[in-house]
Amino acid sequence: MIAWARWVRWRLNPYRQVDRLVACERGAGTTSTVPFRLPRARYTVFNRYDPGEAVTSFAIVDEDGQRWPDWAAISAPVGDVMAPLVQHELRAGVYHIEISTTMPTCSWQVQVVLNSMMALRRLPPEWRPSSAAPEVVRVRSGDPPILRVTQTGQYDAGWTVGEASVRPAFHPYSLELRAADGHVVQLGAASAMGDRRAGYVFLGAGQWTVEMITNVPWELVVTPVVGPTGGGARGF
Repeated sequence: MIAWARWVRWRLNPYRQVDRLVACERGAGTTSTVPFRLPRARYTVFNRYDPGEAVTSFAIVDEDGQRWPDWAAISAPVGDVMAPLVQHELRAGVYHIEISTTMPTCSWQVQVVLNSMMALRRLPPEWRPSSAAPEVVRVRSGDPPILRVTQTGQYDAGWTVGEASVRPAFHPYSLELRAADGHVVQLGAASAMGDRRAGYVFLGAGQWTVEMITNVPWELVVTPVVGPTGGGARGF
């Protein structure tokens, strides 16, 4: 009777939006991941890279060697495309992810979100992290300007410039993070034209140097993004 009720519900609404994260892979450099099984369904794939310009190819590949997406139909460099598959139907089978980069230190994350089932089947389990979220990291003026990121992922970067007060004074500054391989992530800058802040940033695991240019005390707080981030994707 339960199976019959499930079948009736599916027939009435076969493409019910689920938006469940079913696979998440993190790594660095050119990689072919461990295979994972997917049911027939519609999927969105979310990619993040650091640095994006170091990525030369990306594909989700089935057991017959067929690759997605069709990059000829996407008019942008691979590292600039955050969702190469959107509500795309994939048949049931075993898949893996292939990424090629020009730098072994290029960090990346791929999330596979099941949007809606295409057949009456049990939903695959929701992806769960295998380790706890990393700790919040603080770096202050006067400290060694070193930021240690223990896990690749999305972070919320926030900072103060100048002494705390009810109505803080305006202070010009420039703030960047420099990775051990030399590439830079720009966080923000302030001038007479205004204060520009990046907010969420994707950072690879490793040691970063904080490059803050200002003449007043400052503090940088880097917080891991935990929980849903939209469209079925998640932080730590």
